[in-house]
Amino acid sequence: MAAGNVVMVLTVAGMMGFQFLTALYLQQVLGLDALMTGFAFVPTPLSNAVVTLWLGPRLITRFGARPVLAAGLVITALGLALPARVPVDGEYFADVFPALLLAGIGMGGAVPALVGVAMSVGTPEHTGVASGLLNTVQQLGSAIGTAALATLAATQTGALLASGTGPKEAAAGGFRFAYLGSTALLVAAVIAGLLLMPARPVAARSPESTDSQRTP
Repeated sequence: MAAGNVVMVLTVAGMMGFQFLTALYLQQVLGLDALMTGFAFVPTPLSNAVVTLWLGPRLITRFGARPVLAAGLVITALGLALPARVPVDGEYFADVFPALLLAGIGMGGAVPALVGVAMSVGTPEHTGVASGLLNTVQQLGSAIGTAALATLAATQTGALLASGTGPKEAAAGGFRFAYLGSTALLVAAVIAGLLLMPARPVAARSPESTDSQRTP
C-alpha cells in the first residue's frame, strides 16, 4: 500500500503539473483562447477512456498489473518529455497533440493497474481506508506537482527575461524547463514502481486467517 501511494503521488504530480503548464502554453505562447484550449485537451480523455475501459483490462488480465503499470508510466513519461522542445512559433498538431495523446494512453494503462495493485494488499476490512488514502494522495500529488512545476516555469522565465530574452521566448523557455521537471517525476514513478512494488500483488488475507495467526 505504501509503495502504491508513493508511485501514485509521483505520477499525479507529473501529470497534473503537465496539464496545467500545457494550458498556459497554449494560451500564452500559441495564443489560443480559453474555449479552444479546452478543446485542445480532448485527445487526452478520449485516449484515456479507450485504454481504461477496453485495452487496459485485457492487458492486465494477460500480463499482470505490474508490467502494464510500468509500460503505462513509460509511455506517459515519453508524452511529457515531448513538449520539452516546444518552440515559440509552435503548432498544436506538431508540438502538443502527440504529447496529449501519449499521456492519455499511458495514464489509461497505468492508473487502473496502480489502483489494482495498491488495493490488493491488506485485509478486506482495510479496503475503505486504502481507497480513501489513495484518493487523498492523488489530491496531494496534484497540488504539489502544479505548485512545483509552475514555480520552475516562473523561475526560468524570470531568469531568461533578466538576461534580455524577449517575453514570449522567455515564457516558452520556462515551459520547456518545467516540462523536464514533469518528465523527471514520471521517471521517478517508473523507478519507484519497479523497485518498491511486488512482482505479484500480495494476496489479501481474511480476518479469520489473520486472527488465527495472532492466536498463540
